Amino acid sequence: MDELADMRMVLEGLNQSEYEQELQNCIALGGNEVFLRSSGFDETQLAEIRKGLEEGLDILRYANPEYPWFLMETIREGLLLHVPTGEYAKLYDWQQLQEIIAGCREGLEVRVYLNPKLDAASMREIRLALSEGLPIEPFVKPEFDYMQLHQLRRGLQDGLPVEIFAQPELNCVIMREIRKGLEYQVDVLWLAKLGYDGDILREYRKGKLTGVELTKYIAEGYGAKQLEVIRDALSNRVKIEPYLTRQLLGTQLEQIVLGLKNRISVDTYAKECFDWKQMKEIRLGLEQGLDTSVYTDPLYTAEQMKEVRLGLEQGMDVSGFAKYRYSAKRMRAIRTGNGREASNRWMERFITEEERNNFGEDQTEQIILGLGSGIDVNLYADTRFSAKQMEQIRLALEEKLDPAPLLMHCLRPKEMEEIRRKLRMEKNEDVQAG
Repeated sequence: MDELADMRMVLEGLNQSEYEQELQNCIALGGNEVFLRSSGFDETQLAEIRKGLEEGLDILRYANPEYPWFLMETIREGLLLHVPTGEYAKLYDWQQLQEIIAGCREGLEVRVYLNPKLDAASMREIRLALSEGLPIEPFVKPEFDYMQLHQLRRGLQDGLPVEIFAQPELNCVIMREIRKGLEYQVDVLWLAKLGYDGDILREYRKGKLTGVELTKYIAEGYGAKQLEVIRDALSNRVKIEPYLTRQLLGTQLEQIVLGLKNRISVDTYAKECFDWKQMKEIRLGLEQGLDTSVYTDPLYTAEQMKEVRLGLEQGMDVSGFAKYRYSAKRMRAIRTGNGREASNRWMERFITEEERNNFGEDQTEQIILGLGSGIDVNLYADTRFSAKQMEQIRLALEEKLDPAPLLMHCLRPKEMEEIRRKLRMEKNEDVQAG
């Protein structure tokens, strides 16, 4: 803490030194010392005042202690270009002022976007259009946001009839798709008029460009992601039709298409009861010729399916851990070499089934995970510890922390977690000190 205080004092000293230097520079250039000191300017504001004095400007136009240095800088740059930025500062923020000054610097007709209701980003789009000689003025309206103005500018660049989509009620995504449609001579305006969003328009346009007609599927109510997958399937001559249903999400249809492309029997998993992650695990198993019937069950999570699949890939007898009640983490512990040894040692330690059954499923998992990590589970293999308490002790042991402060049954898991955090901090401090 003393070092931080010393550092703070050094920085304050440097700031004071810079302040005095800037103040003396301003005074040497004719600045009023009483005004400058009494106004409470900091060194960065004084630097802008100094620059104005050097440039022969009327610094009172921007020497306002309420103006941050960057606003002062913007007004000063405007005054150099004979732009009344001092007055504009009452109407525009500093970013808007920067766009006005940038336009003046380029010799543009900045009056086109001199409107406080236009934000800086919109002003920038208009300025860029003016600098490119594009007829943007008819579309300069506060009703258009900067993203819509960007689409109008892009359309004007390509010589397109942008008035077709210059409608404030059309968002920028829809505007973009109409613009791209005009560019590639694909009519998507009719879809926009029917109220479809930009993502639907995009898929329809891309389908037209690849010879795929999606009108039927749009009318049936398929979403953008579903249409994307249907488009991909049809363009690759994949027979997706038998599996199409609006109840299947695009991510699920994607797994079916991948399976069809790889010529596997997707009927096994092309069902609404499987989410896309479960479908993926079944698909990967089928592609490798595994007996996926072991885990093709919606009661398994995708993570559990993955552990069973990896076990099958390793040529293991997965019957020992392919159980609904086993978490994926426990399956992984048993599947790995250490996990299998841990499970065996666990069985040897608790001779009778009655003794083993004293521990709940979650408690058993924490012991097996600990055995798999090579730690001394005897410290917490006690039925009086809940699974969450066991977890905190196990994590402490795996982090090579002293578990003694945690070995009290009365501590809540959250209290244990806080103790473990402090132990970890102390350990890190000792390492840094050493």
